[in-house]
Amino acid sequence: MPWLTGPRAGRPPRWTRQDLDALAAMLDASAAEGRTWTLPALAEWFRRERGVGIGSSWLSVLLHRDGFRWKRTRDSLRHKADPALQAAARERLEGLRLYG
Repeated sequence: MPWLTGPRAGRPPRWTRQDLDALAAMLDASAAEGRTWTLPALAEWFRRERGVGIGSSWLSVLLHRDGFRWKRTRDSLRHKADPALQAAARERLEGLRLYG
């Protein structure tokens, strides 16, 4: 099967292995700082920093190939909530109950 070892047909990729390694290093550094990224923001970083235009859906495929995994983040303000205000609100709600 000599056709499996030859060059592939079509346009060569816009990105190189060095581009993906730079992206991986940036993501590792960002994770250590606690920063999260969206795929469109990563595609924009790729365009701005590496000069490579790449779609966010294709970037997702490339990241999965390299072993990156992620999950959707949830927006929450729990860490900013004041415990005293929460306790006061609970007491007010308890006073408004019509039963029990």
